[in-house]
Amino acid sequence: RAKIYYKSGAHPGYERDSSSWTMAFNTSSAVASNGSYAFDLQEMIFLDADSEYSFFVVSSLDTNEVNSTYPEGTLYKQTDDLEYYIGKSMHSEFVGCLL
Repeated sequence: RAKIYYKSGAHPGYERDSSSWTMAFNTSSAVASNGSYAFDLQEMIFLDADSEYSFFVVSSLDTNEVNSTYPEGTLYKQTDDLEYYIGKSMHSEFVGCLL
């Protein structure tokens, strides 16, 4: 199972507020290729240039990125169009303790 939510702006303070997030993707099956998962979003998400967006990924897939490896705020990946910073890790969807 994998779910992807997004919101405009930063994530701090909204990790447990489900009403602030919009679901972009929900599947009960996903196929791995070389240890990675690619998701075909059902609809496009339009992001304004030079704006900040947050994504909340919930997964029961056998992969994760934890804060002990990449502390919150660490630049994880960068392309010409996007910078991806690590946020918080949680034990479950919008509830549970923050790591």
